[in-house]
Amino acid sequence: MTLFRPAIGRLLGVPRGLDRGGYVASKANLKSIKELGVSDVAFAKKRGLAITKMAKSTWVYKRLRDFRAGIEGMISFLKRCFGMTRCTWRGFESF
Repeated sequence: MTLFRPAIGRLLGVPRGLDRGGYVASKANLKSIKELGVSDVAFAKKRGLAITKMAKSTWVYKRLRDFRAGIEGMISFLKRCFGMTRCTWRGFESF
């Protein structure tokens, strides 16, 4: 059972499957994501996966990793400085 595929599937428009667990770096999840057509993947913890298997090059992997760190930092900033906790709006239009 892959835990990461449902989240990626929703982003790519694949029908929803089991949505339990989190973002787990594993060979099975990497294979599932690649089968969906995603060319480059960057897991937070590599867990024995080679960078060349996840992305085209080390440079691409580092860019993806740094992009995620920037997004996480911005979310942290919004939560700490502006007291934002959770969005209660629903749907893409509300977002």
